[in-house]
Amino acid sequence: MAETTAISWTRSTFNSWVGCTRVGRGCDHCYAEAEDARWHWGGSNHWGPGVPRMRTSAAYWRGPERWDALAAEERRTGRVMMIPDKQWRRGAVLWPLPGFWPVFCASLADVFDNEVEQGWRYDLFDLVRRTPNLTWQIVTKRVGNVARMVPAPWMRDGFPPNVWMIATVCDQEEFDRDWPKLRAIPARVRGLSVEPMLGRIHLPDDVTGNLHWAIFGGESAQPGGEPRPFQVWWAEDAIAQCRYRGVAPFIKQLGSRALIDAPGGQLVPARFGTGKRADMGAWPVTLRVREFPA
Repeated sequence: MAETTAISWTRSTFNSWVGCTRVGRGCDHCYAEAEDARWHWGGSNHWGPGVPRMRTSAAYWRGPERWDALAAEERRTGRVMMIPDKQWRRGAVLWPLPGFWPVFCASLADVFDNEVEQGWRYDLFDLVRRTPNLTWQIVTKRVGNVARMVPAPWMRDGFPPNVWMIATVCDQEEFDRDWPKLRAIPARVRGLSVEPMLGRIHLPDDVTGNLHWAIFGGESAQPGGEPRPFQVWWAEDAIAQCRYRGVAPFIKQLGSRALIDAPGGQLVPARFGTGKRADMGAWPVTLRVREFPA
């Protein structure tokens, strides 16, 4: 858990448990798996089918309730109580609104992992219910599991208004497979996390009015894996498509192997603001786009 985080599109992170299983090529260089192997939380690793996940402590679970109280106080006073300065100091916009407290759930797991006990999920959903001043950004690579794993009233009557449902995809094939599943989820905000972005993605007509947010980013170097290339024009094209479709675009990073077009049709390494925590102020102005859904 982090009350502040370097992840530019959120304010805090919360992991109700740790562990996951790779489900696609976007997982090939998973930072969370690398962190789990590095730190051996609980004395073991938690990645792979049949491997037990590690539920985090009761004390840790009380953190979001404290954040919820702080978010309520911010709304009352109109003043941001705590600036998540690590993530916003490098050329980014100011924190957009007092009381807007998004929480990325989960950065070291997947809420809709088949290996997780359903009771753990219901404990998480109860925590979401008890923290209405937080905006829960539930991010999953398993959007097809959502309908059968959330409480039945969520699918029948609509998700709680403080829940954003975000599906992770990395290319057109995954988008085409998962977009109909995401569209069917009655969440107030439906989003995409295209990280790592491994190719151009075409947004079809039916995203208009149904998709509200899209995050794009290149791949960063991780131990044991060469980052895959990210062509900068993919991000420029994504911004244009989002503008046309009424989707809020958010360019998180260019990754460690950002490429640009050069004379003669060659792709050459970009020399501006690349890397995991690169300075957004060094990007071309056209890429400095970090918007949240209205």
